[in-house]
Amino acid sequence: MKNYLFLLAFLFVSATVFAVPQGDGSVDNPYLLTDASELNEIRNHPDAHYRLMNDIDLGDWLAENSPEEGWEPINGFTGSLDGNGFAVSGFWINRPSTDKVGLFGSISGGTIKRLGLLMADGKGVVGNNNVGAFVGHTPYSTSAITIEECFVSGGTVEAKGSAAGGILGYTSTNSVVLNIVNCYVAGTMVIGADGAGGIVGTAYRSINVENCYSTGLVKSANNDKSAGGIVGGTNDQSDAYTVKNCIALNSEIQSSKSAGRIVGWIKSADKTVLSNNYAFAGTLVDGSMISGELTDSNGLNKSKEEVNEQATYESLGWSFGEEGVWTMGNGEYALPVLKNVSIEKQPIVMPEHLEIEKELGSVDNPYLVTTASELNDIRNNPAAHYRLMNDIDLTDWLAENSSEEGWEPINDFTGSLDGNGFTISGFWINRPSTDKVGLFGSISGGTIKRLGLLIPDGKSIVGNNYVGGIVGHTPYTTSAISIEECFVFGGTIEAKATAVGAILAYTSTNSVTVNIRNCYVAGTTVIGADGAGGVTGTAYRSINIENCYSTGIVKSTNDDKSAGGIIGGVNDQGKEYIVKNCIALNSDIQSSKSAGRIVGWVKTADKTTLSNNYAFDGILVDGVTVSGVDTDNNGLGKSREEVSDQATYESLGWDFSEEGVWTMGNGEYALPVLKNFSMDKQPIAMPEHLKGPSVQIGEKESPALLVYPTVTNGMVFIDNKAASSMVFVYDLSGNMVMQSDASALNLYPLSDGIYLIKVEGTVVKVQKD
Repeated sequence: MKNYLFLLAFLFVSATVFAVPQGDGSVDNPYLLTDASELNEIRNHPDAHYRLMNDIDLGDWLAENSPEEGWEPINGFTGSLDGNGFAVSGFWINRPSTDKVGLFGSISGGTIKRLGLLMADGKGVVGNNNVGAFVGHTPYSTSAITIEECFVSGGTVEAKGSAAGGILGYTSTNSVVLNIVNCYVAGTMVIGADGAGGIVGTAYRSINVENCYSTGLVKSANNDKSAGGIVGGTNDQSDAYTVKNCIALNSEIQSSKSAGRIVGWIKSADKTVLSNNYAFAGTLVDGSMISGELTDSNGLNKSKEEVNEQATYESLGWSFGEEGVWTMGNGEYALPVLKNVSIEKQPIVMPEHLEIEKELGSVDNPYLVTTASELNDIRNNPAAHYRLMNDIDLTDWLAENSSEEGWEPINDFTGSLDGNGFTISGFWINRPSTDKVGLFGSISGGTIKRLGLLIPDGKSIVGNNYVGGIVGHTPYTTSAISIEECFVFGGTIEAKATAVGAILAYTSTNSVTVNIRNCYVAGTTVIGADGAGGVTGTAYRSINIENCYSTGIVKSTNDDKSAGGIIGGVNDQGKEYIVKNCIALNSDIQSSKSAGRIVGWVKTADKTTLSNNYAFDGILVDGVTVSGVDTDNNGLGKSREEVSDQATYESLGWDFSEEGVWTMGNGEYALPVLKNFSMDKQPIAMPEHLKGPSVQIGEKESPALLVYPTVTNGMVFIDNKAASSMVFVYDLSGNMVMQSDASALNLYPLSDGIYLIKVEGTVVKVQKD
């Protein structure tokens, strides 16, 4: 452990001196753990309090320090360990003759919370008696103990003797109840000669296990001993045992004498309370499927379909939602995961025994697209569903397969494409005599979402009629269509004739509305003879555009035709057109007859609803600046300063919350970008016409160093920092609350408020909301 005894640093901002302790191990000022060596040092101060500040990988440290036996269990712990939403990976122990084995061999009081434990590939936790991944044993006399919001993933937990549990091996507390709440064990095999449990091996004294599940095989190596999906056994008639609101999702539970899906063996039924517990109906208990009830040792049967549904867990009383503990699914993993622990560290592959067989190409089992060739193959099955699994660069593929005309538009698409937060780069089309041009030439139904389209410098998307970046045309009769959380960046999109839009060119649906939501277009020039729009060219049938913006030039080459910053024109008197909560940030809009900052031309005003729309007040509309209100075709004017302010977009109702769609800024780009995409694929340079004066606070001028955004829900990025430079985060009392050498900081664990970030002598004030 680093010397945490009042190591002082001094920070000068506005002539004020802040004393900055490094942590003293108290509840209010815990030691901050950042690497494997510091985690290991807990054993030297087992009564102190600790907090992880990042994920810790033990792989290299164990290889260097204990290559034969792995982690040495920490014993006699009485403090607290706040995982802070991080995970310890590369974890393993091989000490088959040692009792009390786990991350903590024994714990006599305190709390472990919000921590993930990932077993090293092909490894496990092996000991003699009392073996658990988190805790091996709790002694007879102890203070209160709580383990909450923790998970274990992968590997094996094995006791060569008695008591093996996925979370805890054996509890022998005296006058207190040991609480294990909101925990799970995924894909971990638990094996013990006696008392093997998915969560707890043997409870010899009072315990409360609630809101927990396990998915792996549980096996008593001594077949006449106890094995249970949640608890192996409750083993004293003088104490109280509670297992409630749990669900056993194990593949198999094996013990020919005492096996149960919830609890394997109960010594005293009147001291054991089992309530509102479920179990997967397909779990094999000693080779057979069995049934049970909410209040017995086997739990109420739930089908494979039910265990994949959030409603099942809500009926157990589990807390989902914005303020909750749980959220559903992570990649292909359709079971609950912990919301306050790093999602990317939690399972992404569904256990085979719980996986629902789904038709390939269906909504629930889409084709996974990883290459340019696979993207191109969508045209061969346009009714199917697809999901990108990585960014795709078309540059080499187009050079080899279509060097003159570029991408061939995909027509008659009716399925869905989930971009999954990835991008298609190197995209271009040169087909000036072709109608219906775009990534999709025509789409007759379905959804396109979370997709970025990057047009390389010097390239364009060029067609005749109906030319768009994402979609060229939607036909007259169609099913519902949605385009959401998409962006187009760079280049030119040009229709030699009518209808050009950076997202969608022309909609001609019949009885349904085309929805375009939470999309943006950055630095793309849009040119067409008629119906040129920053987002949509011409809406001939019903459309709803909301929460969108565009920044480039929009130009009608036929000067008596329509051009608009969001939509070129709405062109039928029998349909409904809605543009709301949008902001036009274009530099120029050109059409000497029908140009508008929001909409260029409206055929029927009583069929067109424009509400709560803004526009940059410096846009040149046919060479001059104009004014407007939030309900007309020019939108309410906003200054250069306002369009760089998150509050402007929040007043439009855009979602910047932790679970939201938008976040502010990326590099010098002080406009909203989509939160569910890689930041490095989105714009980093502010459009010239929107640039304003930059402000930076600091002890020295450091123009190359950039800390952004200064108002954030969690992430803060630092450009041009030396790799070895440390970053320090202080609260306004001068207390250091975080330190790291990373260029990306996650402030999410900190309370909302003002913080000072110090790096390389520069100090920047950041507001965390």
